[in-house]
Amino acid sequence: MRKNTNHLDYTHARTSRRIGTIFISVVIVFVGIILVLLPFLPNAEKSPIFGVLSNLGIAMIPAGVVAVAYEFLLRDSFVEEMRQQLSISLANQFEYFSRVEEAGIINIHDMFPTTDVASRFSSAKSIFIVQTWIPDIIPLLRSIENAINNGASIRILLMDPDSELAKVRSIELGYSSFDVASNNINTNIEELRRFSSRLSVQNKLEVRMYDATPVACYHQYDDTAFVGFYWRNTPAIQGPQIEFKVGNSSFCNVVLSHVGDLWENSNTMELKHSIISKENINDVKNGLNTKTYSETTEKEEQPA
Repeated sequence: MRKNTNHLDYTHARTSRRIGTIFISVVIVFVGIILVLLPFLPNAEKSPIFGVLSNLGIAMIPAGVVAVAYEFLLRDSFVEEMRQQLSISLANQFEYFSRVEEAGIINIHDMFPTTDVASRFSSAKSIFIVQTWIPDIIPLLRSIENAINNGASIRILLMDPDSELAKVRSIELGYSSFDVASNNINTNIEELRRFSSRLSVQNKLEVRMYDATPVACYHQYDDTAFVGFYWRNTPAIQGPQIEFKVGNSSFCNVVLSHVGDLWENSNTMELKHSIISKENINDVKNGLNTKTYSETTEKEEQPA
């Protein structure tokens, strides 16, 4: 439909241009004829200006004829030739961009667009996250709950906090402690357990743990996905993120195969909270009170 509209616009513009060309050419030829006839006026030979004007008229007459001939006989073929040459030139220049488009790549972000993705999560029908741990888990969980209420399926894959790779990742990020990654993962697990305890979320969230080289973090909602690589000294979500459409392309197939294999070879994590009784809570409170009293007594008994 768009192609037909463009053709009609071009035809209309060409008709208007040809009418204008004919009108101007007729005027030029008419003026040229008048100038050619000026030397034949009475007493015209006494003024040299008439000779100059006559020569100008002789030049104007073929110019008008050539303009009409070019418009009707040569212009379309010239424009078509120029269009073909321009298409070839653009194809050579933008071959890279066409390959990017074929791969399904939409955009490359400087870092993971957490706010934008969180808003898209709310209306998604399926969500899949692969991370070492999720730094901004709270805003994402709010959006994930909205998605669950709308019937979405949620899969989250985190690194096993007890794996050797968790220690390696801590060092790669520049931390002096081996436990940084493990602590963050365990914090995620506690947030996910608290989150899954809600009635609206139960049995609608699946969380697994992997113990393998992740290569890249991955966020997907419906047919839109983001992939970012694990860098040294820089968290993955703070590095470049490739946004792409999930479809049939070599790039997409490799990414989906990788995260799919991680998921299939991971361990399901139990999300149910351990039940804490009132007696246990009171025991904890009593223990804290006893410790406080003991510390106070020791301070009072210290010699001045």
